[in-house]
Amino acid sequence: MIICRQASLLYGELTTRQIHPSRELEWHKCFDCAGQCEGRLDCARLDDAQDPGTIDADRPLSLAPLVYARVKAYSSLCERQVQKTGLAQNSGTTYIARDMLEIVNKGDSASPDLKLWGFSDGTIIGGVFAAMFPDRVERILSDANAS
Repeated sequence: MIICRQASLLYGELTTRQIHPSRELEWHKCFDCAGQCEGRLDCARLDDAQDPGTIDADRPLSLAPLVYARVKAYSSLCERQVQKTGLAQNSGTTYIARDMLEIVNKGDSASPDLKLWGFSDGTIIGGVFAAMFPDRVERILSDANAS
């Protein structure tokens, strides 16, 4: 089993027995370069700008425009930070789906199609994969769908 954040690729048969992921499945960190990449998609250095502050429940919403402006400014700063690395141009759900196809292609030839167990955002990734490569899907389980 390969986990891409909230998405899982599952090789082998799913049965009605209980699955114990920590003991039975192989988990991999996707997007973990292990020192092999240059740059990172990271806005952690902007932590001070990230906190928009809070508004007390008993105060009027007069601070809402200020909070919105701070959040928008953080978003713009983060976008510029990510664009500097050049990594974002090849990032996104469709790129993840194509990477998953490569993983499936290099997987077990006895089971050549995707078996995916998607959690949260992984349900979106699974749906995009199925839309892009419908003939390469054996089974998708969507668990805790993203809202």
